[in-house]
Amino acid sequence: MKLIIITAIKAYEDNIKNILKAAQISAFTYHDAIGCNHSPMQAIGSNWFASDMHHMDSVMFFAITQAPNASSTSALVTAFNQAQDSTSHIHLAIINTDTTNQQQ
Repeated sequence: MKLIIITAIKAYEDNIKNILKAAQISAFTYHDAIGCNHSPMQAIGSNWFASDMHHMDSVMFFAITQAPNASSTSALVTAFNQAQDSTSHIHLAIINTDTTNQQQ
């Protein structure tokens, strides 16, 4: 079993749901999150009005699934990110799970 964690900007929420559906992951959890991006300290030092942190409306998804579905998700996320002109991407982590009470 694999634990999938996905984070992205809120605008990609429907895209992520479609990716999970295409990867045959029908059960998942998601919630709104606030993404933070620290600015380089040098830029802050040269601009008195600069903020040291940027906040973005984001989403976070979790799913426990079989290894083939996790691999499909990874391939679909990679394809989605490569097709984007934006610098913002979907971020994916796949973690091995030693024990779960989910039926296999």
